Amino acid sequence: MTTPPLFVANTVLSAAQMNKIGMWKISTTSLSGVTTNISNCFSSDYANYRVLVTNLNNSSVTLRTLSMRFRTTSDDTAANYNSGSFGVFGTGTAFAQAIANQTSATLGAISAQASGNAASAITIDILSPNTATGTTYTGTLLTYQADTASFVYRSIGGNNTTTTQYTGFSIIGVTDSLSGTVQVYGYN
Repeated sequence: MTTPPLFVANTVLSAAQMNKIGMWKISTTSLSGVTTNISNCFSSDYANYRVLVTNLNNSSVTLRTLSMRFRTTSDDTAANYNSGSFGVFGTGTAFAQAIANQTSATLGAISAQASGNAASAITIDILSPNTATGTTYTGTLLTYQADTASFVYRSIGGNNTTTTQYTGFSIIGVTDSLSGTVQVYGYN
């Protein structure tokens, strides 16, 4: 049986183009150790990528910063990352922050959760990482923080201002092992 062509705005899409419509799973990686590299997940096949981090946990109850770096064969550690976030925790305490010219993208903070608590999670959309333009990201986090004895919701966004065509990224803790699953999906 032949699949009929799909019409989009007076354009007939080829079979190859139709295979790139929607969201397609690229990779699944388990977090382990302080830094986990997710390599070769960005290509010219897709313009944008969604990253889902599920069952996220930190091995220490000490509050630690969670960050991300874009990478080719190694992490981009130049001071080209700008980020901002706003959020809420506890009984409605709100906060906002902005950070410029950093060596990694600050995602938020995390500490180990007590047994029986739901795990932390992250959703990030990474826009145009494999093009010769700056890379932008937006997302949300729900992470447990022992200092507030609650889960903290954050809405995040930022960019890396270099024109490098990235092929992957790293999720970075500080000194404690992270655990969880990272899934990467491509979409146009």
